[in-house]
Amino acid sequence: MIKKFKYEIMLIGCAAFWGLAFPVMKFVGESIDSVSFLAVRFLLATAVLAIALGPKLKRITKKMLLPSVGVGLILALHSYLQVEGLKYTSAANSGFITSTNVIFVPLFMFLFFRKKPARHILIGLAAIVAGFIFISGMVTVFPFAFNLTAFNLGDFLTLLCAIFTAIYMIVFNFLSAKYEEELVNFLHMGGACIGMWAIWMFIPNKVMDFSSVGAVIGTVYCGVFASAAAFLLLAKATAKLEASKVAILCSLEPIFATLFALIFFGDSITLTTAIGGILILFGVLYSSIERKAKSKDTETGAESASEKINA
Repeated sequence: MIKKFKYEIMLIGCAAFWGLAFPVMKFVGESIDSVSFLAVRFLLATAVLAIALGPKLKRITKKMLLPSVGVGLILALHSYLQVEGLKYTSAANSGFITSTNVIFVPLFMFLFFRKKPARHILIGLAAIVAGFIFISGMVTVFPFAFNLTAFNLGDFLTLLCAIFTAIYMIVFNFLSAKYEEELVNFLHMGGACIGMWAIWMFIPNKVMDFSSVGAVIGTVYCGVFASAAAFLLLAKATAKLEASKVAILCSLEPIFATLFALIFFGDSITLTTAIGGILILFGVLYSSIERKAKSKDTETGAESASEKINA
């Protein structure tokens, strides 16, 4: 039974690794600065991926080098905004807000490539925007009230993180389709590492302090498991499963973030936050499932037409 669903289990494991990273990063963020944490995290991830890929690294070409490293710099920026945002908002909020990157992808595709989003994408976007308003605290259920000042710096930085994540996904998907995905993954992780270490060099007051055992454990976890291992699981599962199933299972990330925040770090979930989270998950899942389902129908129709022509 486990062997039959091993790729589904890989994706669930990937979502769990990413979900646990939210409360872990919040804990680590209180012990060391964001720049040093991310520099060490990406260094560990790059080293682990280099060991895992081994001889495959010989297939790296000059054409894939620069663009892959470039998308890694976007990953570095996204990660920096995420860790900074966690200093001012809860791990649960961060997980849910970050998940909105899924809906920004089709929006950017329309803005830059004139690919008009379908109706189900717009419905998903409306649900996500409504959910974001709820979990940000701008609207409360009991008592029902509006509080526009509740939108804090952490929520804003995390929203920026989601936007850059969407840009990262578009570019990464393009490069992965053009070149070998595992090699692009390694190079872009190396690019993120270079970017963060370069920033660290120009900020002399950012001193890494690993005197805290929790900081060491958190950094190792995020580098080895939430970065290197999670991306390897994603790469292997994506090659074997339908895209719609990948999207659905990866959308479990904010659920795991909230669950782990509740279990290990004592975060509290209000009714307003729960409603917002449900709306966001509905928007993410609905837009992903419907889009992939329609894409599959289109492909099936194209194949049928092709068969008729050949006949």
